[in-house]
Amino acid sequence: RSLCDWSSDVCSSDLVFYGDGALCVQAPIYRIAPLLVTSSSGTASLPLDLTALPFTGGPGEVSAGETWHFQLWFRDPAGGFAGFNFSDGLKVTFCP
Repeated sequence: RSLCDWSSDVCSSDLVFYGDGALCVQAPIYRIAPLLVTSSSGTASLPLDLTALPFTGGPGEVSAGETWHFQLWFRDPAGGFAGFNFSDGLKVTFCP
């Protein structure tokens, strides 16, 4: 459960240059639906319901004390050759 930005406190695996940016990920990787549309300023947000699937069962289950890393993968046709990039990482520890 590892996604990262450039800082070692968020990144817990090797940095991989992919697309027009950097991806730092190790399996398992979980995709959280639905797809998001960014605002005109380029921001996006997604409230997570930790009482519903996929967070309450199966391989995406969240347990108290776990640390997960999140990163947004987005299309950016004008941003470079590959047309997609990644946000900075976010490190979250889930409390009981």
